[in-house]
Amino acid sequence: MRLLYRKGISWTRIFADLEKTVPWNVKVLAIRPSVNSQNQVLLDMTVGADSPEPVIELYKALEESPLFGSLLGHSTRRPPSRTRSIAPRMTVIYAQKL
Repeated sequence: MRLLYRKGISWTRIFADLEKTVPWNVKVLAIRPSVNSQNQVLLDMTVGADSPEPVIELYKALEESPLFGSLLGHSTRRPPSRTRSIAPRMTVIYAQKL
């Protein structure tokens, strides 16, 4: 059944909604959608930025957007390349209906 839910997640909508929300100076490096036990779509994302300020703007934009919900967790790790100085990972509720 979880596979049916995963098939119902639209990558096109995810990218279109993120494009409206993510600040210009934050790059999305990885996205992994999942469905929790309450049938909410969660996006586990790794983003890249040159400094913490754009990431803070992203956190605020996600929480203020009707398309996304609260951040459920976040951590910061070394970026996968030298092009970005920080690469935080976060999980956010996504309002896409299955």
